[in-house]
Amino acid sequence: MIRLIVFCFGAGLLIAGCATSPEPPEPLSVDEILSGAAGLETYGDPENCLRLADYRKVEILDRQNLLFWGSGQRVWLNRLRAPCIGLRPRSTLLLELSTSQVCNLDSVTAVESSFRFWRRASATCGLGQFEPISVEQAKALKAALDR
Repeated sequence: MIRLIVFCFGAGLLIAGCATSPEPPEPLSVDEILSGAAGLETYGDPENCLRLADYRKVEILDRQNLLFWGSGQRVWLNRLRAPCIGLRPRSTLLLELSTSQVCNLDSVTAVESSFRFWRRASATCGLGQFEPISVEQAKALKAALDR
């Protein structure tokens, strides 16, 4: 009789443990983050190129998304054509330009400094279009993709 009670008690804990373990939430997509950022919709039409004077810094968000920060309140999201192996936030980006503008057919490579030499840290990856977004959307993307 005692063995039966212990077995039922142990089985009850096992079932209760399985019932209460929540599944991790699915990560939000960039589109979901952008649409949820302060209730803002698309900020403007995508552009194929930016003049070099249009932006002052480039920030890597993850393996497929870059932010180009312009002066004032101007920010562009660039979604690379494919995830870029080895691309990480805080890497140094090398832009390979074909004209005096940065365009959606140009390439980027992450490099890292090792003593006095630069070494390649990522694959060479193709830029996508430049989507104008708001500063609020850029901040929401950074917060959601910062891991």
